[in-house]
This record gives sequence, structure tokens and C-alpha cells, in this order.
Amino acid sequence: MCFKADRSLRRASASQEFPMSKWKTRELTRACIFSGLLALLMGCDNDGGNTTSTPATDGTFVAEVKKDENDKKIDDKNVPDEPVVGIVTAVPDTEPEKVISDPRAPTQTIVTEGGAETYEPPAKRFIETAPDTTSNPTYHSSPPLKYDLGNLVTMNTDDSITFANGKALVTPVKGRLFFPESPRKASTTPERFPIIIFLHGMHSWFEPSYEGYDYLAKDLAEHGYVVVSIDANVINSTNFDDSSGLSRAQLVLGMLDRLRQIDGFGQVDFGGNRGKLDPLRGSLDFTRIGLMGHSRGGQGIVNTILFNETRSGVTEEELKERLMHLPTPLEALRKAFSLAPDETLQQLISLVPQGFSALKSAFQIDDALAKKIIDTVTDPSGMKTAYPDLIDAIIPASAANPIHIDDQKLREAISKYNIFYASGSKNTNGKDASYYTFKGAFLVGPTDFGGNSGLSNVPLAVLLPSCDGDMANLQGATTYDRNRFGHAGDIAPRYQIVVNGANHNYYNTEWKSDDFSSRRGPDYCQEKPDPSDSIRLSREDQRKGGMFIINSFMRYHVGGERKFASWWNGIAQLPENACPVGKGPCDERVVLTVQKADPGRKLIQRFEWADSLRRNLIGGTMTLSGFDATARCTMPSIANRAGKCSLRRLPDFAWIVDEYGPIKGLLSIADHAELAWSKPNASIVAELKDLSANDYDSLTFRVAVVRPMGQEVLVTLTDTANRSYTITASDFTNALYNAPRAKTYPFRQVPVANASTGSRNPDEATRSMIDLTGQQAAFEVPSTIVVKTKPEPERVPDPASDIPLLDHKDDAPYANGQVKMLLNMVAIPLKAFRGVDLAHLKELKLAFPKESGKVAITDIELQNFGRDQRIAEIALSQGAIVGGTTGGGVALGGNGGQPKPEDKVLLISQ
Repeated sequence: MCFKADRSLRRASASQEFPMSKWKTRELTRACIFSGLLALLMGCDNDGGNTTSTPATDGTFVAEVKKDENDKKIDDKNVPDEPVVGIVTAVPDTEPEKVISDPRAPTQTIVTEGGAETYEPPAKRFIETAPDTTSNPTYHSSPPLKYDLGNLVTMNTDDSITFANGKALVTPVKGRLFFPESPRKASTTPERFPIIIFLHGMHSWFEPSYEGYDYLAKDLAEHGYVVVSIDANVINSTNFDDSSGLSRAQLVLGMLDRLRQIDGFGQVDFGGNRGKLDPLRGSLDFTRIGLMGHSRGGQGIVNTILFNETRSGVTEEELKERLMHLPTPLEALRKAFSLAPDETLQQLISLVPQGFSALKSAFQIDDALAKKIIDTVTDPSGMKTAYPDLIDAIIPASAANPIHIDDQKLREAISKYNIFYASGSKNTNGKDASYYTFKGAFLVGPTDFGGNSGLSNVPLAVLLPSCDGDMANLQGATTYDRNRFGHAGDIAPRYQIVVNGANHNYYNTEWKSDDFSSRRGPDYCQEKPDPSDSIRLSREDQRKGGMFIINSFMRYHVGGERKFASWWNGIAQLPENACPVGKGPCDERVVLTVQKADPGRKLIQRFEWADSLRRNLIGGTMTLSGFDATARCTMPSIANRAGKCSLRRLPDFAWIVDEYGPIKGLLSIADHAELAWSKPNASIVAELKDLSANDYDSLTFRVAVVRPMGQEVLVTLTDTANRSYTITASDFTNALYNAPRAKTYPFRQVPVANASTGSRNPDEATRSMIDLTGQQAAFEVPSTIVVKTKPEPERVPDPASDIPLLDHKDDAPYANGQVKMLLNMVAIPLKAFRGVDLAHLKELKLAFPKESGKVAITDIELQNFGRDQRIAEIALSQGAIVGGTTGGGVALGGNGGQPKPEDKVLLISQ
């Protein structure tokens, strides 16, 4: 969040942050079942060799740690060969804000009933529920440790593109740290711990923003992670001198340098006594590092990754240059209050000697702002108060000599204040700075002032709060779009996570104010006395969801904990503990977009080229029918600009940003097609030219609904033998409606494969019915499920419940562009297209049955989310109930009898 002054002094900052189915089965032996499943899993998730976790075979990028390599001594040429000197204290009587969790998990029971016909269920959106991150801790966490490990010379610059014209800045290496203090069970063997770094954003530097992630840090520490939350308030105090995020990146890398030194040589206090971080000696795993940045901290994390490749250092000469050119009071006030005229600033300077009362009386400001003005005028650089001996090293200009630095006094000050310099790739001592292995980067509502790009080989997740009033133009969406496809050889996945009803601030417990205001977007984002009138999440509910999303990402990608893989592949439901008031399902709250790298994807169309509306990426034709207008738009090459469209951008698609007004239009910037129609069943058809989907399990595309609130998409795959099957996309996604409304139905018994309007194949006159305990048509394992066969009932669309084909009646005020629009992923399991030969695909058709509308579409592709592998893993984990001789068991053959080659997996929910 921005620090906002009185209107007359406020700085302009628009871009600132801030019995399962009844199965009839023939006699299949347990050995037969397990031999097939084990063959499928061979090499996928074994713990063989010296690895503690294994990368997924589908290309998913997770941590891999060689114990024998990791246990060796660090290369001490990169760090000083001595303990880190610093002050570390345990914070007494401190308990992070609790995020209440419900340890209950949904159960799954498989039951067979004699006399029923064997039935192979259609593929479903979810195959399981993700585990909660808070359950089964393995360690006791340390108390929060407040550390001060010296002072780092960084480089401040507001140039987000070239990072030029920087000025040296001395910033403390301070913050808060949690680590796994002791195992909860004697059988738990301590090992080297992964490292997680948190970096807060721009907020009042009088508030301890770095303490606002304690709830995340303690939970991670209890599961075996060392977590460091960095204090960047001194950088914040320079206002907009570091909008590039360079000094933040140097601070993160400098802290890692300190940790590396601690790992090799320990930590002592100024008296030479072993400090509270000394137990970390020999315990840190620098092959598994995760980064999380919030708001301006998100841009700092992006730069941390970029400058990790070629470290940008600071020299003593650059520090001297800064000391000789410190800002004047007027220059400092201009930075702090750029909209105020010099006349006003001079008046402020004249009033400072008279103190608080004079300032408050003249300008009607509060104590905090008055203190800021006084501090700025009396110590424009902040160094006189923090580092007086550095100031004493400055020799003012005289008639005989220009201003210069007393080298002896400078060396003494550097020693006194435990100052060290941001390391560069080629340091003056001839040593290269350390290179770090980042296994994941998570950005929460990040800034993107310079067009964040070039992020390679690091799994990247960008969380976008839909009710963000601080980073209201959701700049993180542009970061995702620019980086969703990596360079050749890049195997890291990318994720975009839209959290419906979240604001910018509440992920940090110290940022207590609501950043959203009515001028920054739709009224349904307002906090209201009656929660039913708003989509907003409470503070507690937002943090519960945030804990699952952030910590599961770190534990999956950094720690290699594969139990979280299903959620990050879009095939698992959110756990109930991540839902509002701990009650699920709530998957309409979080819209996940996944982009796999090669070889986990096959792009069909991304609308990058001039002829993209006529020809796709596999050489087939593109046919658009029934549209009133179309356009193809490119991704812009610079930050905070829209791309160019041919022939022109369609009305209502352009994103409009009023500095203090509402944000409207399409905020995603990826290459895309814009489509508008006024009659139902307009369509886009891609010729697939006998494409084989055998290496993939999902058809995905990204779509943004521009008008009205929701759109339906009928997705048809046709093979070369002209066999077709049509899927109603909303059965598999919440991306087609611009509000967190679950797709519901006016009766309890719901036809699984005909749960919405849309065409179906004529040979499917009989369909299974699921007796649901709740309205959950796309997930078939809430408790006990019985499969029966019945004719499908006819149903009439209901405007109160049939979204997205119809807009919900309460959403009419927001249906004409009042909401923020993003390109989100629709993912459909390929096995849902029943009867289609997936090895020989002829055509893909996307049809829009709504009477009118406007959408943007891109990234049509096949992806591998590991569905079959995970289903097989579930089957193995249920070995105690597989097979059996008393009527229990599961069917592996769709028609009974011996398993066929294609029956590779347990037919739970494919």
C-alpha cells in the first residue's frame, strides 16, 4: 500500500502498490491390478538413489536435492571465512495471528453393488481434494527471531528498464526469522532445510511490515523450512528512488550471502559469543530457495532472479560519491511530495524549527506526517541519524580543496557499523558473488514498472486479488503474460492465480486498512455490513486462502512435496480450511491458470502472428463464423501500455486507468483475439491436421469475458473419422464468470455429463446420476457416491442459478464493464471427449451459445497435468480396498473381463 499524505502534499502514484461409484467387477487379482499400476508409475515418484524428492515425469518443476552434494562444505571463496557478527533476539510473548484450520478431510469410500451394469464414469474436473498445509507438522518452530546482521550498501534507482543513474544507499540487514527448532517425533531425522525469503512492499516505514507474514512463516517452519522476512523500510523511506526494485533485489541477495556465511561459519554477537542463529550452521540448503514478494516487494523478487544471473554490485567509490552529494532538505521534500510547489516546500522548511504544532496547524496533518517532514528536513539522507560517523568522514569543500572523504574515518565507520557492499559478478577482490538456486518465486499483487520479463528456469506464480485497490490495475497480470513462455530448455511452469474478493493489504497482518475504495472498481468489492451484498473476503478468510496458496506452492516447488501437485495442476479442489469460514467447496473463489513448459504442452494458437486469425501454429486453418467484429492484438513491448490491434481494438476491450478512478477493460496483455457477436452460436474452428494428443491429458485455452458478466463455451473435438463430442466448458471451470459464483442447479440429482445447457451426442440417452450431498456436479468424491442408470431429465435454464449461460440476476449492475477482466484458463480433460480418437484429431470448435457477447481468447493448447499418473497413485494408496473377495473392489476394464492396454488407471474420476 502507498503512504498517502494530505491532499495538498500527496504524491501521484497511480501504479503504486502496493460406497465411490457402485462398480460391478469380474474377479481380478490384486497382483494383476498392482502390476499394471506399478508399470505406469515406474520412475515417476520413487525415492531411489540419494534424492529426497523427485521431479515429476510430466515436466513439473520441483525440487531435487542430492544429499551427498548438499552436505559438503560450502565454497568459502564466495563468503568471508568468519562467523557473521550481528544481534539476534527472540521476540518474547509473540504468537502469529492464528489461521484457524479444521483437521477434518473428506473421505472417499469405494463400494460395489451386485446386479448393476459396469459403468465407466465420465471425466471430471477434480480427482481429489488438496491436503491442508497446516496439518501434520513435523517440527516445533523457533520463536520469531529479530535479527540485525549489519548494513548493506545497495544502489537506488528509479530507472526500471536500464537501472542506470543509481545512488548508493546504506540499508540495515534486519528482519525476522523462523526455523525448525526441534523434531516433533524422534524418528524425524534433521536435514538441511530449504530457505524461504519474504519481502514486503511499499508501506509506511513506521510500521513493521516484515512482521506481517509471521502466520505464513511459522507454518512453514513447523514443516521444515527456514523462513526469513526482510525489513525493507529504509528503502521505503526513500520514497520513489527505488521504483526499479534494484536495491530490494540487492538486499535479498545480500541476506542470502549472510545466510551462506552463517551456514559455513556460524553467527556470533559483538562479544564473540555464539548467537541464536548459530544452530543454523551446516543446516541450510542453498539448492532449495523460494522467494515471495508482496506489492513493490514482488518487483524486487523479479529483479532478484534477474540479477542472480549477473550480480550487480556496489563499490566503495560509489558510496563515497553518494556521501559527497547528499540531498538538500528541499531536494528531499521534492521527492517526498512531488505534487507540492517549491513555495509550499520552503514554507515547510521554515516551520520545522517550530516543531509539530506549527506544522499541524498550518497544514492540517497528523503526527506521523509531521514527524516525516521534520525528519526529512533535519536529516535529508537519513544517514546523519543512523550513521553519524559516516557523515563525519565527509570533508566539506574549502577554498583550497573540493569536498572529499577522509579514508581513515570511512574505514572506521564501516567497521563500526558492520557495513558490507552488495556483491557483484566481478568484485574488486577478484571473487565472483554467489549464485543461488531458486526453486520458486511467488508474487502477491506485484508492481511491474519496467515490464518484468526474462524470468527463466524458476517456477513463477502471480497472485492477483480481484478487489485490489492499491495495485488496482493488476500489473502482475502483465508480469505473468510476459513470462508465461520461457526460453528454449526452460522447464519451469508458470501460474496466474486470481483470488475473487481479496484485496491488496490483508495478506499482511500489519497492513490493517482496507485499500479498496469505491472509485477503484465495482461496488461488489466494498466491505459492507451485510456480507451477502459483497464478494469481499474477510481478513481471516483471505489469509486462510493465502496460507494454502502460498505455502503449498513453496512446499511443492521448493520442498518437493508432491502431495500438493494436484492443486497446482488444476485437478484438485481447495481444502475446506482454505475456504471462507472453513466450509467448502469454494473453488469459484480461486481461478488458476497453468502454463506448462515443453514438453508438457502443444500450442495450437496464441495469436502472435499477423495471419493468426487465418492459420494456427500447427499449420491448420482458423475459421471464424458468426462474429460481428474481430481483432488480433499483440503483446506490448513496454510496460503499462496496451498492445497494437489489427485492424483496431474493439470497443469495451481497451483498459482504462484513471489515476484515482475505476480501472476498466481487459488488463491482460498477452497476444489474443477479440471477438464480438450479436447472435448465438458464433464459433471459432481450428483445423488440427490429424494431431495426436496421446502425450497430453487436457485441452486448455484462456478466455476473458468482456461482456456481459458470463459466457458459456461449447467445446467440440472431432477426429479424422468424424466422431465428435461436445463439452460444456463451465462444467470444468470458474473462469467464465466475472464473480465468485458457483455453478448451481435447481434440483439435487444432477446428470453428470449433462449438468448444463448445451448439445450432447444422440447416443447418450442414458447417463449416470450422482446423488450429491451438495451442489457439486464437477467433483464426484465428497463422501459416499452411488452410481445408477436413469434417463436424463429435461431441464429449463434458470436465471437465478444457471450461470454462466445466463447472468445472475443480482449482477446486472456489473455487466457492462464495471469489473476487472483477465485472461483465465479453461481446462478440460481430454478423456471427457468420449468416443473421440485422441490420436487422430481433425478439428477443434469453440462455440458461444449466448445471444450476444464479447470475449478475448488466447493460448489454445494441449497440456499434460499428470492426471493419469495421479489417479494411479491414488489407486496404490488405496491398496487395502483394491481387489478383495467379498464384493468390494474396483473395475479396471470398462466392460469387465481382463484389463485392456488402455485401462492403465483406476477408473475413479478420470
